[in-house]
Amino acid sequence: CLVQFRQLRRENEFVGPVVEIEYWRRQLTRFTSVTEFLETEDCAVFIDFIKFINNRPVIKIWRKHVDAVYETRNESSDNVKYLHSMEKFWEPLYRLDPPDLQQHIPPLLNAIRMVFTTSKFYNSTGNVTAILVKISNQLIKRCRIYLNCNETKTIWRQPKQIVLDKIKTCLDLYLRYYQCYKGNVPTNIHSALTPLPFKIFIDEPSPTFRPIADGPSFVSTFKSGTLPCNRVA
Repeated sequence: CLVQFRQLRRENEFVGPVVEIEYWRRQLTRFTSVTEFLETEDCAVFIDFIKFINNRPVIKIWRKHVDAVYETRNESSDNVKYLHSMEKFWEPLYRLDPPDLQQHIPPLLNAIRMVFTTSKFYNSTGNVTAILVKISNQLIKRCRIYLNCNETKTIWRQPKQIVLDKIKTCLDLYLRYYQCYKGNVPTNIHSALTPLPFKIFIDEPSPTFRPIADGPSFVSTFKSGTLPCNRVA
């Protein structure tokens, strides 16, 4: 379990934030099972035998692994707790279209900021980057669905003005998201947002949002009618 846990995670590059909490729930289940076994009578007999023969190298390795198992179980439990507290903030990303998503971005990023500030284990650059990338993935997925009418119509089968309005809406969503990330959003929220207090390894703009960030050139090309078909997802 420990070897697998320490290995680099392999995930689909387009997964959303739900995958993050599912991952930690699996780890919690796995390591809870291991800790329960460590507290059984069979395991106690084995430990007593190791102590009886006074095999110090084995005892040292055993204690090291036992401590790591309990620490990982505690980390998984703590991460599940904090990610669960964020679920209500990212839930709209799975059901709303871009026009209705803007108002949900500031509370979501503020929740991430609070988790970073208060959590014991989830406040690493790697963890926060992982959740932000997954949120970006879900936002871009909603934009694609919005532009392609839930994959029933390409932009070429829709009136040009409608498509241009949709692209502008997606661009506005991207700008809102990016501004919230930088902590520069003028909002009517009671307390002004402050910049996220950690270093996140996300390009400016996020690679996931690159198609939307390139929107102005996309729009001008679309208006001219010269956009190659392979530019459209």
